[in-house]
Amino acid sequence: MSSRLGSVLGLIGLIALIVAVVIVNVRRQAPPPPPTETVTPASVQAEVGGEQEEGVTPARPPLPTPSGPESEAPGYPEYSAAEAWSHVGEFARVVYTVSNPYRSTKGNIFLHEKRDYRSGFSVVIFSNVRERWSDHPMSLYGHRRIRVTGLIKTYEGHPEIIVDEPSQIEVIE
Repeated sequence: MSSRLGSVLGLIGLIALIVAVVIVNVRRQAPPPPPTETVTPASVQAEVGGEQEEGVTPARPPLPTPSGPESEAPGYPEYSAAEAWSHVGEFARVVYTVSNPYRSTKGNIFLHEKRDYRSGFSVVIFSNVRERWSDHPMSLYGHRRIRVTGLIKTYEGHPEIIVDEPSQIEVIE
């Protein structure tokens, strides 16, 4: 009887040791790196008539819910439009003045930093999410200083953020 009890206690001890080793190893594993960009097929990213086709929006971490102005929300670095060129692939805030708002024939809205969009930063609002804004984005943001939060990507070599929610853009002046 005592040898049987000893075997059971030994087995329980061995199971407890295995569980402890598994827990320690799971805790030591580094979390996976955040996604930087979802690759979409070339047909989705193709240029048609001088503008972008609507593509798959990459997964992004949730935007922080601030208690005060969006600018005070922690978690994302803030860059000027000029600095955005060096931070492609990052979720960040970019502050700039919209000098060239543009609506394409497909209804997509482009909030360009410069008259020649290829030499500056842009925000893109695709037509399929336009109804989320209470007023037309060109009226809300055109020729105003804004702070935009999102994934900095490149299109034809210039940086941009594609937004899908009004909360991603804040007028600051």
